[in-house]
Amino acid sequence: MSDRQLVGSRIVVRGLFPAALLAVLGLSGCGSGGSDPSTNADSVQDASMQAFAVAAAPSTPDLSPDGTTITAPTGSLVTTAGTWTFSPATAGGGNAILLNGQHAAGGYGTNLYVLNLGKLYTFTNESRWFLWSGTGWSQVAAPIGPVVTTVSHSATPTSITSGGSSTLIWSSTNAASCAASGGWSGARAVSGSESIGGLTSTSTFSLACTGSGGTASASATVTVSGAPPFPNYTTNFDQTENPLSEGRWIQQDALQTFVKTVGGAAYGTQSGGPNGPYDDSSAQISGFGNNYEIEGTIVKAGGLDNVNREVELLLRWSGNNPLRPTPYGNTHSNGYEINVQHAGQYMQLGRYKGALLVQVDNYAIPKTGDRFRARIEGQRIRVWWNDVIKIDYTDNDAALKITTGDPGIGFYINAGPPRPANTDFGFDSITVRGL
Repeated sequence: MSDRQLVGSRIVVRGLFPAALLAVLGLSGCGSGGSDPSTNADSVQDASMQAFAVAAAPSTPDLSPDGTTITAPTGSLVTTAGTWTFSPATAGGGNAILLNGQHAAGGYGTNLYVLNLGKLYTFTNESRWFLWSGTGWSQVAAPIGPVVTTVSHSATPTSITSGGSSTLIWSSTNAASCAASGGWSGARAVSGSESIGGLTSTSTFSLACTGSGGTASASATVTVSGAPPFPNYTTNFDQTENPLSEGRWIQQDALQTFVKTVGGAAYGTQSGGPNGPYDDSSAQISGFGNNYEIEGTIVKAGGLDNVNREVELLLRWSGNNPLRPTPYGNTHSNGYEINVQHAGQYMQLGRYKGALLVQVDNYAIPKTGDRFRARIEGQRIRVWWNDVIKIDYTDNDAALKITTGDPGIGFYINAGPPRPANTDFGFDSITVRGL
């Protein structure tokens, strides 16, 4: 004698099935022989091996008109989804079927009925799949389970001190695209890794991946503890200097012009020559690491002529790099530049003398007292005008993104005949906050 035990979703086959149970399942007897098997192992095995003719045409469950539900014969297992694989022979003989990696059916005497994408299949005791046509059964390959999109996402480490970094690692299946949100943003590959640095507050990084199996989401949280490692700095440019120094500011690129301070404000000295039309004035201040926020208060004179002027906030700036040629002239400088035009026609974020990354048209008409602020954390750059966010951009270009450098300020006046130095559009204070 033998028995069959249901354990959760698993069917455990013990020993051999009696002939009576084989008959109930429509698997006893065969073709022309048709004699009842005895209960000894050899006889049952012979009967089971002959059962193919009967198993190839098992009794058909009642199938609903829309093909979504069935009523199966007693003793059968019914499922609607999954991935089917085969395991080694069971204790009772024959192959077993694994549904999503778990033992589902197999051995002598068990049929599995499967509703898959509106079609009815059966899996017989001889490990064969058959498809119901409406009038009869025909042998087919194993059905394919419904496609499901999945995503996994983790952070290593999950706890850091302020200013530290964590690596995000993700993967997906059946996905065509992924989008990041929360502590990061923008499109992502369907699998990959990314280091996020300069974290100063606990952040959750979410990822949604979409494909033929729908959309799946996952998130990873990085807990940040400890105080920011860098101090704040504020200047009102009380000294008159050319170049700007105050004991902390530096200007490294000999191909750039100086920043000067006069009358309690900072201005550029660039005038369209002699070092070419793009010899912007720039100065940087060190001691804040690579993640920080810089804010300037605008000073603007009335009665400006039509010559284009810009004030600039600089991020990850350095001026002592190897000389590189650009369409705008040679330079030793590199970094992110955020410039605003004096008439309010545009605000731009770009890599210096390189790609324009974001442009905001008609951002505002600047006036004295306006606040211009930029923040960089990891590769995410945000820009505000009077506390209204104008730019939120993450630089994911692995080859060109800039990862180190100081905060700074810059000035530009349009190319043309040599012009008077720019002393009518500048900053009357600067604050830098380390993150």
